[in-house]
Amino acid sequence: MNVNLNVGCGEFSQPGWLNTDFDPSFAHPGHEFLQTTPEDPFPFPDDSFERVYCGHVIEHVPYHLVPDFLQDVRRILRPGGQLGVVGPDTFKTLQAWHAGREPWELVTRVLESHPDVDYPDRHHWNCEESRMAGLLHRSGFTTEIFDMSVPQPALADWPVVAYTAWQFGILAS
Repeated sequence: MNVNLNVGCGEFSQPGWLNTDFDPSFAHPGHEFLQTTPEDPFPFPDDSFERVYCGHVIEHVPYHLVPDFLQDVRRILRPGGQLGVVGPDTFKTLQAWHAGREPWELVTRVLESHPDVDYPDRHHWNCEESRMAGLLHRSGFTTEIFDMSVPQPALADWPVVAYTAWQFGILAS
């Protein structure tokens, strides 16, 4: 098994990583893939991975389940391992829209969806950098925050899809 885990890869599976998603249509030939169920703990033994990447995943986890999700990530990370989290920052998105740099459509995609909306890409909570860092700290992680408006050398070999000013990026260990 690969030592790098790409959680909720969607259409962005990466070679050299074990890619997981609830949708098996995201499996790519030549990329290691495992279908997982978001509500269940990871089906891996403790200390399985050196790196776990969650790119635009955390906001899809119901907020009250995020602490359990992060504890499960800690469980499968090897000692000294790293968690990379990239996601939409609600505040940065609103600021970019207000400044005329992003369309309103992006704001509506980033904001928490109404609980009655039931589709797989629904955002369960308004994610933003300081809120995510706080969740990571409360789960026992230390964090390093990155400016995602420009490529970051520390994230060069992680499966980051894009660098945009409306995202946050955090490495946690």
